Amino acid sequence: MAPIPGIGWTVFVEQPQAEAFAPLYASLWRTGGLLLVATVFAAAAMDMQEAIQRLIAEWRLCGHVIGFGIGLAMGWATVGRIGYEARVDYTAIGYVVNLASRLCSSANDQQIPIDHSVAHCVHGKIPMVALGARDLKGFDEQVAVYDVGTRSAKSDVASDPNEIGAKS
Repeated sequence: MAPIPGIGWTVFVEQPQAEAFAPLYASLWRTGGLLLVATVFAAAAMDMQEAIQRLIAEWRLCGHVIGFGIGLAMGWATVGRIGYEARVDYTAIGYVVNLASRLCSSANDQQIPIDHSVAHCVHGKIPMVALGARDLKGFDEQVAVYDVGTRSAKSDVASDPNEIGAKS
């Protein structure tokens, strides 16, 4: 018998308590880790954007027209060595890799479009604006897209991504 404090449940198990709850603890750590990773990557993208924009300003003074956008998506991907004996690369493939690529391709200068998963994780931690649903090449359904902008940009903060995703 293992009481769970705080919620008033009692669980009857034929395993040691640590072994019985190991999957739950692992899931909680993984979820917490994903929230942290999403926030760190979104913040890193914002830092990259600001640093690159300073360089772009110098290039524009020389007459060059250049822009920089970043796409950020979160999810499962298959990573590993792909190729044959003569040529082997380490790469990532899958739905989320394609989504990040399409978000990056659709980004305007100074824009960091993110998917619903990242928006859900960083909500309340990083300011973001809902861009609405977009048709992206290779995706059957429209994808809810948000923009985290840059730290220096003042913009309206999007409401809860769950509510926006339901409306789009």
